[in-house]
Amino acid sequence: MSEDQGRSAKREPHGVGGVGLVRGTTRVARGLFDRAAYATCAALALFILLAAPFPANPILRNSQLAFCYLLDLPVAVVSHLTPWHTFDLFFEPGRFGHNNPHAFELLLLHLRVAIPTYIALFYLPNFVLLAARAVRSLAGRGGARSGDPQL
Repeated sequence: MSEDQGRSAKREPHGVGGVGLVRGTTRVARGLFDRAAYATCAALALFILLAAPFPANPILRNSQLAFCYLLDLPVAVVSHLTPWHTFDLFFEPGRFGHNNPHAFELLLLHLRVAIPTYIALFYLPNFVLLAARAVRSLAGRGGARSGDPQL
């Protein structure tokens, strides 16, 4: 390898041929895929816990209700604030009382709201860390003036 080739390879931050870009893209895609899989599992678990009668589950009734309330809170908030309504335990319990849709339709309604909600919740810690790093780097560089309030 000549001296010029060695210098040009050192200047490229992502290596030869953009390999770092491909690795970064696959890492982001895998992270999204993993979060979507976790969100689907959480949404299906909530649906099964709410749809299955209490004696059919091996989980104790109080534990089952605690899991339902914990998993349903973000979905209920999104369902309450948007036109896509699903069953919730907080704002409108028993919404589908007498005119219950078919179980499959109810599952689709629930998944349509729950999966994007859970994906957003799974990305929330990353955004908080990103904001904390930005604030820390701004404070470290002296980006805040002396009259500005400190965060």
